[in-house]
Amino acid sequence: MRNIISLTKEDQIGVFDKGEGGAFLRADKRQFQTLNDLWKTSLGLFWTVDMVDFSKDGQRFKELPEHAKRIFKLNNGFQALMDSGVVNIYNHLVTLTNNSDIAKSYSQIAFMESIHADSYSAGLIEMFGAEAEEVIDIVYTDATVRKRMDLEIDKSAEMIQDPTVGNIFTVIAATYLLERVKFPFSFFITLTLNKGYNNAINGFSQLISRIASDELEVHVPTNKTILKHMIDYYKLDTTIITDMCATMLEQELDWNRYLLKDGQIPGYNERIGEEFIRYSANKALRDLGIDIPVIKPNDFVKWFNFYRDPNNKQVSQQEAKSTQYQKGTLRNDLERFNDDFLQ
Repeated sequence: MRNIISLTKEDQIGVFDKGEGGAFLRADKRQFQTLNDLWKTSLGLFWTVDMVDFSKDGQRFKELPEHAKRIFKLNNGFQALMDSGVVNIYNHLVTLTNNSDIAKSYSQIAFMESIHADSYSAGLIEMFGAEAEEVIDIVYTDATVRKRMDLEIDKSAEMIQDPTVGNIFTVIAATYLLERVKFPFSFFITLTLNKGYNNAINGFSQLISRIASDELEVHVPTNKTILKHMIDYYKLDTTIITDMCATMLEQELDWNRYLLKDGQIPGYNERIGEEFIRYSANKALRDLGIDIPVIKPNDFVKWFNFYRDPNNKQVSQQEAKSTQYQKGTLRNDLERFNDDFLQ
C-alpha cells in the first residue's frame, strides 16, 4: 500500500520506482540542479490574470470576420479545457515520484497550469460575458476539439490504472509533446490573429505571451530533463516517443486544416501552419537527443519566438499599428530576421 509520504529513506536515483510513499521536499538531497534552477525561473515569471487588460478585446473582436472568430474560439476553447486537464496530470505525477526535486517541480507546474486554465476562462468571460460558457464548453460540442485531447487523456488513464515506469514515461512524453508541439501552435495562431487584425485582441495576446513563457521556459525544459534521465537510467526505447510524435503530427495537421476550412487569416494559411507544426515536432525530438534530420526554423517560427517574448511586446505593438502593414503576409514584420536568429 502506498502512503501519502514515505517514512523509509529511499534511493532517489530511480525517481519513479515503486516505493511506500511520496517524497519529502528536502533541499539537502538535490539530485537535479537543473530542475531547481527551472523552479526558480518559474517564481520569477509569476503572474496572475489581474495583470492583463481585456477591456478592449470584446468590442474589437466583434469587428473580426466570422471565420477569424471561429478560429479564435476553437483554438482557445481547446486551451482552456486542456490546461485544466494538465493540472490533474501533474498533480498525479507528484504522488508517483519518490524524488523531491521532481515532486517540487511538478507541484509548481501544476500550480502554474491552474493559473493558465483559470486565466483562459477569465479572459473569455471578459470578452464574451455570459456567452463565454459556449466557448469554454466547446470540448463537449465540437468532435474535432475533443479528438485533439484523446492522446493525453488515454495515456493518463493507462497510467492511473497501472502506474508502471513505462506508463509514467509515456504520460510525461505525451505531456512534453503537448506543451512543445500543440500548445505553441495554438499560441502562434492567437498571436498571428492579433497581429493580422491590427491588435484586435491585444489583451488575449498579452495573456498568451505570459502563458507561452511559462510553457516554453519552464514546463518543456523540465519534462525534457526528466525524460532524458529516465531514458538513460531505465534504458527506455525512444521509439515510444517517436511513434507518439508521429501520431500527434498527423493529428495536428488535421487540426490545422480544420481551423482553416472557412478561410485564412493574415499571416496564417495551411502551408504556414504545416511548416510550424513540422518544425516544432522535429525540434521536440531532437531536444531529447533523438537523431533525426534537422528542420530549420523559417521566418514564421522566428517571428513567433520574438513576438511571444513579453520583453519585446512594446515594439511589436507599435509595428502592429503601422499603416504599412500588409494584411495577408508577415513580410514587413519578418525582414529583419536572419538565419541566425533562432538556432
